[in-house]
Amino acid sequence: MSLTSEDLLAISQLLDTKLDARLKPMENDIKSIRDEQILMKDEQRRFRDEQALMKNELKLFRDEQVLMKEELKHFRDEQILMKKELELFRDEQALMKEEQTRFRDELALMKEAQACFRDEQTLMKKEQALMKDELNLVRDELSLVKKEQTRISLILENDVLHAVNILSENYLPAAKRYESATEKIAAMQTDIDIMKKVIADHSEKLQKIS
Repeated sequence: MSLTSEDLLAISQLLDTKLDARLKPMENDIKSIRDEQILMKDEQRRFRDEQALMKNELKLFRDEQVLMKEELKHFRDEQILMKKELELFRDEQALMKEEQTRFRDELALMKEAQACFRDEQTLMKKEQALMKDELNLVRDELSLVKKEQTRISLILENDVLHAVNILSENYLPAAKRYESATEKIAAMQTDIDIMKKVIADHSEKLQKIS
């Protein structure tokens, strides 16, 4: 029995239908596999992006860690410097206290010296007043000596010389009169020399006091 064209067409259509029925699930599976493949590629790309982001974050974390270590080292250096400055400040403070103590001691010594100077000044004033009193006494003594010198000079001029003249003229021989007058004049001259010496001593004292 030979097949006609219609039979062949029908068989072809039937085969196409069956083939389509069998290929349809395969196409769906292939499409599903392709979709999954695309999804996996997307996930893989996202994973790579996330991995790159994590690497960047890790690098950033390491950089921050290095920076923190540097800051910590800087902080420790500053802390060491602050300790040294604090120690220096304490040394300076101790030195200032020592200088303050020394200044107080010097001030106390100055006050003592000032008090001593005032005492010496008071003593000098008293000594000066005493010297003035002594000067007045010396001046009074000098005035008395001058008065005594004047009185003795008057006595020499008036009484003694007059008595010598009377003795020499009336009672004693010439030799006796001369000898007696010479002795008296010599004694008077000695008294005058003594008074001159006393006056000179008082004058020298007055000059030293002045």
